[in-house]
Amino acid sequence: MRSQKLILGVILGSLLLTGCGNDKKTLSCVKNDDSGNLQMKVEYQKDQVLKQTLEMKIEQENEENAKLAKERVDELIGSQYKNQSQTTYESKVEGKNVVVTLTIDVENLTEQEKESLKIYDSFKEEKESLLDDGFTCE
Repeated sequence: MRSQKLILGVILGSLLLTGCGNDKKTLSCVKNDDSGNLQMKVEYQKDQVLKQTLEMKIEQENEENAKLAKERVDELIGSQYKNQSQTTYESKVEGKNVVVTLTIDVENLTEQEKESLKIYDSFKEEKESLLDDGFTCE
């Protein structure tokens, strides 16, 4: 009986210390360049990337130009992602800005899809890739 209590105590203690292993974290990165303002959020657990969300804000001179730019962005970027099962693509015009949001469910991509999208499973590799691409992360 005493050893059962000890074993139960050790199990409960380890669960409390590890938080049941469900520590999802988010890395936020930003990049400002000629194409606009980019924000990337990488959701991960341990070293495994689960999901990525990219928000791109492209400023135009006026709302009419923003509408035209949205059409071009939808043709160039949206056409690549709209038909993929593990991605969500949205674009909208907010005043004179085009706002594009792309969410990728990384943990459910095939290896071939990850390779074609240049996405890493490993959080460490993905973070290094973002830093190499000029993002600043916290």
